[in-house]
Amino acid sequence: MSAAPAEPFEEFRAKMFATGADEFAEFRSQPTTSTSTSTLLSKPRQLMRRFLRLAPGPIQYARAAPVIEEAPHDELHVTLPLPGAHAEDVHVTLHAAELLVSNDVTHATRTITLPSAVLPDASAAFKDGKLSVTLHKCASPLDSDMHSIMVR
Repeated sequence: MSAAPAEPFEEFRAKMFATGADEFAEFRSQPTTSTSTSTLLSKPRQLMRRFLRLAPGPIQYARAAPVIEEAPHDELHVTLPLPGAHAEDVHVTLHAAELLVSNDVTHATRTITLPSAVLPDASAAFKDGKLSVTLHKCASPLDSDMHSIMVR
């Protein structure tokens, strides 16, 4: 068993060249006069898909979907990976049946639609690159105000 690469880029290179084939050779060839416009336009999309499939770390998780689990006692648990962030960089706001998560590191905001209305008394914790939010379900939203949830 080989040692794990020290840097994400080395892991990326190891994946790229594991097969011995050049994953990107077709993108280096020059177009000919018979190359169709649709073929030329599809190449950047194909290149990006292939790159994202092989890319390391934060790129892989940037669009990770949140996990929403229903728990006993009318609770909802929402888990969202936020690699590279710290608890002080993450802000969570509750508005009716939507959870808004903003990350100061990536300057991105995610809106997570919850499966049911929840009470504003929620708790949030951030550990090992994952945000965990615990919410209490209710029959209908109590108000339409925005409620900030402190992240521990």
